[in-house]
Amino acid sequence: MRVLSFGFGFAGSTLIGANVKEMLATILGDLRELAYYDAPDYPFEERIPALADIAELARKLAETYILSIGAHHPTNAKCELVIFGFCIKSSEFKVFRMSNNPEAPASVGIEDLPVSDRDLIILGDRKAAIRERILSLRTRFEVGSANWRRAPITTLAAILREPERGSIGGYLQLCTAFRDDVRHLTITASGEGRFPFVGFDMYRDIGQIGGFLPALSFGLSEPGPDGWSEPTRNPDDDAGR
Repeated sequence: MRVLSFGFGFAGSTLIGANVKEMLATILGDLRELAYYDAPDYPFEERIPALADIAELARKLAETYILSIGAHHPTNAKCELVIFGFCIKSSEFKVFRMSNNPEAPASVGIEDLPVSDRDLIILGDRKAAIRERILSLRTRFEVGSANWRRAPITTLAAILREPERGSIGGYLQLCTAFRDDVRHLTITASGEGRFPFVGFDMYRDIGQIGGFLPALSFGLSEPGPDGWSEPTRNPDDDAGR
């Protein structure tokens, strides 16, 4: 039975990240409720796993794969994972990052990270450069505005348009956590009538599946270099405030 929904992302080894994702999907997609014979009235809500429990499971899975891959390809056993969403147990949004490091490559640590509009959780080997670009872009918008909050999306879109992206590849994806679900949202190409998702057009390439269509039915238009249409400000305007 499905008892929770959460988001998952990774950077580094695709072999490790993809396998952890598939294992989580398989295990958590078919849970069976335990029978507490000594406590028949044990509340169902208390049995639901905390998001921290899921993060710990992901950490153990990643560590197992890292040990296996590292034995044959030690330089490729690098991975960062992130799990995020609304934790029913704690009644708050949570973000956990699991990663290994060069000093202890066989050991995967776990971090409980802060969650707010100002906090940025960046994965990969270019954290500092990406953070700097996001913070620089945010200075052009009113704090708390849509473009200010979406500066990470605009920054990644700009990087993916650059001919030389270094170690950053793939497609722009958007995943949003709600209190009752986590959903992938489309990033529509402006003026093209396309709904791309990881390289596929959801309706032209995927289309109808039996009597159903993919449920990625809403999202955002692709941002331009200056984000979305919204008044911007000059940082010099703050002088004298």
